[in-house]
Amino acid sequence: MPLEPDNAPKRFSIVQDINDSGNWLALYDDGIVGYWPKELFTHLKDGATFVKYGGSAFESINKTRPAMGNGSFPSKIAEEYNKSAFFAHCQYSNAESEGVLVDISAPKVYPVTTFPLCYETEYFLTLMPELGQMFAYGGSGGDCRGM
Repeated sequence: MPLEPDNAPKRFSIVQDINDSGNWLALYDDGIVGYWPKELFTHLKDGATFVKYGGSAFESINKTRPAMGNGSFPSKIAEEYNKSAFFAHCQYSNAESEGVLVDISAPKVYPVTTFPLCYETEYFLTLMPELGQMFAYGGSGGDCRGM
């Protein structure tokens, strides 16, 4: 969650409007900021079996990749999570939870970093209880071809 000048955390969510349109809504602090028509995601009409959080950084013509997040590699120390970009309060809802957000269970989390010379991911479980399930990510980018 980004921190605004008032240092108040902000929440970004993607949810399906199951009560009205069936469209997928992008919410920022519970206000709708955009949507994807349900017709784009016909494979999700009955729900999903997994959730992915992630990002991509594509190389330029000169074969270098841009920085990701704030350009810093994540710390391996949970308390230093904010030295790079991060996601906190990673949750989902399903039919059984009746719209209530539930935490992702740790054994089902698989952090993946495709170009470790350029980017890293650190999964902190719930080491920072006030931030729930969380992970930090980022990297300087550059020439990743050495892998």
